[in-house]
Amino acid sequence: QTKISKQVESPLNYELSEVKQFPLSFDSLKFDVQFFQVQEQEDGSSAHAASISGHIAKTFSSGSVSEPTSVGAEVALNMSASAHATTMNSHSNNMVEGTIVITASATHKQVDVIAPLVMDAQKSVNAWNYCNPEDKLKCNARD
Repeated sequence: QTKISKQVESPLNYELSEVKQFPLSFDSLKFDVQFFQVQEQEDGSSAHAASISGHIAKTFSSGSVSEPTSVGAEVALNMSASAHATTMNSHSNNMVEGTIVITASATHKQVDVIAPLVMDAQKSVNAWNYCNPEDKLKCNARD
């Protein structure tokens, strides 16, 4: 059987970039389960969604050396917004009595870090255009 495929070339400059082992912290696993019950109120679905999204935001936007759970403010905000939208969608399509939210995060002692990370500008544009054909970037007069 013959397989023909096309892939975009990586924008990473492998000659100038280097992969290094880096001691980050310690191995950890944090696992949490919370139940959020819908309160019978006029704004019950909205309050329910806000409670869930607030829990997600708090869980993943804070972190410390002893409990490293932070994924960054932007990622935590996106996760929270997604949880809110999903919960509101569930309320509009179903009779929801409560929601179980399971969160998990992990860290590792050793990580591989690419440093310095050197990207080829033209290959980066080509990769973007390959992955986003409806929103292509133009980088010179020939495009």
